[in-house]
Amino acid sequence: ILNASEWLELTPESVEGIHQTGGTILKTNRGNPDHQDAAAALKAANVKQLFAMGGEGTLRGVLQLQTALANADHGCACVGIPATINNDLPLIDRTFGFDSACTLARDSIMAAYVEATCNANCIGMVKLAGSQNGFLALEATLAARNVDICLLPEMQLDLNKVLDQCEALLSSKGYAVVTVTDGCLSSFPNEEVGSDVGHWLRDKVLARFKEKSKPLTIKYIDPTYMVRSDKANALDTVYGSTLAEHAVHGAMAGITGVLVAKVNERNIYMPLQVLQKMPRRTVDLN
Repeated sequence: ILNASEWLELTPESVEGIHQTGGTILKTNRGNPDHQDAAAALKAANVKQLFAMGGEGTLRGVLQLQTALANADHGCACVGIPATINNDLPLIDRTFGFDSACTLARDSIMAAYVEATCNANCIGMVKLAGSQNGFLALEATLAARNVDICLLPEMQLDLNKVLDQCEALLSSKGYAVVTVTDGCLSSFPNEEVGSDVGHWLRDKVLARFKEKSKPLTIKYIDPTYMVRSDKANALDTVYGSTLAEHAVHGAMAGITGVLVAKVNERNIYMPLQVLQKMPRRTVDLN
């Protein structure tokens, strides 16, 4: 956003088929540039409308940028679009991309199930994204209907109980399917998990079975970047189109500092200040 020479002009021809592919033609980046510098760049280019897609961090940046633009005495409509596979934004029905991510995550679980049931003494283990909540893992697990153990960041877990359950499943039916969310790093309070909870749990399960001289193979699947990079499914394509239309209509009407989203199945403009006052959504275990 700071270097106008790197901006990409969007034309009807350049965006005609982008809904049929994954990723983004605009590139993406972690973190936000300095808001004063960004405001100065937008003012210098006389940009009157800014649309930002992302999660809580992106939307917080939009709110700060709006303040910087006001301080720079430049009128620019700033509109946020909720796009995150974590589905953790408060108040709204869902975020763009979540349903597509659930579809890919479910397919990964189904692959783990096939591997687990086609091999003797086998566990199919899938690590899914979700650094602070388990909505993706929970939804995909419910959709797959064949997961035996689902571990979420909202849980406080006992490693020995998880290992005991794995043993019991292998003894009773000869296989198991396990999903673990990458945010479970802090869910095992008495363990040194390291930086990758999926690999750590896999190694712990293998070590337990080896210690007891029990045969076991684990088919480990991490579909994180497949989930992030796949194209939107039908539901998200329609939802994204609706969000885009409302975002443009709002900006052209001069509405700024808002998020376009669905709340109770109604399309609304929500002030970003309201969103920022609410904590991120997490799975209610009760």
